Amino acid sequence: TISFPMNAFFGSRDRVKNEIYSNSNIVRNSSGGNVIQTGLNGSLLEHQALNYSILHGQNTDTGGFGTAAVRLDTKYGSGGMAYNFAEGGKDTSINYDLSGGMILHSGGLTLGQSLGDTNILVDAKGAKNVKIENSRNIHTDSRGYAILPFADNYRMNRIALITDDLDHKTEILTNVQNIVPMKGAIIKANFDSRIGHRALITLKHLDNHVPYASAVTEENQKINSIVGQDGQTYLSGLADKGSLKIVWGTSAAESCTAPYTIEKADQYTGLIN
Repeated sequence: TISFPMNAFFGSRDRVKNEIYSNSNIVRNSSGGNVIQTGLNGSLLEHQALNYSILHGQNTDTGGFGTAAVRLDTKYGSGGMAYNFAEGGKDTSINYDLSGGMILHSGGLTLGQSLGDTNILVDAKGAKNVKIENSRNIHTDSRGYAILPFADNYRMNRIALITDDLDHKTEILTNVQNIVPMKGAIIKANFDSRIGHRALITLKHLDNHVPYASAVTEENQKINSIVGQDGQTYLSGLADKGSLKIVWGTSAAESCTAPYTIEKADQYTGLIN
């Protein structure tokens, strides 16, 4: 049996995203019959979502044979198809399958890959299309939910969200949870996230910067922050319009309110300043 990678021949050396291998083997039995077969197998698309294999062989006793198979794993389930044939059109077959799972919960219905005995429901609070670490192409859906099947019973399960590819309107405050589920449980992993604009705002009161360490609250969404040097504060998850409440003392004179509006021209930048 000989197997070797062929990524470099197709201009790709990244084996994390895409793989392609050539496999060949020869089997000779005690009666002198030979089986010779060769083929390709690998993966394509982001997170190796598509797996494929092509094989052709020759049997000195029964003649030629071959198979071609493909399988796609998505966050909503998986499906596959295989075509098998033998020389002369005998024993030709096409097989296909679809599989998946669903969980009905307080946030609605979430679709996912096939469920195991113990499963974890990820709730990223509206953060969509976020990849789950060490999973087979599992992402959060448009409402921020995902199903992570086949959790380990009575053991620490580390669930982590990959935040490298988040869009400029999504911020996840805590991206790792450690959960120990009981056997047969469906347990929820909650992640704090903010969906909206990110802004670095300079706050002034009576032409002076508001004091250092003042408390800032977005009054509609209840987003909290503090003031740093030179009256600057960082806020994420902001709506297009809103109002900020700034407090630096206990009396009425030691607070103020600042309405804000984010212009359309600034809404597509990573950090509004």
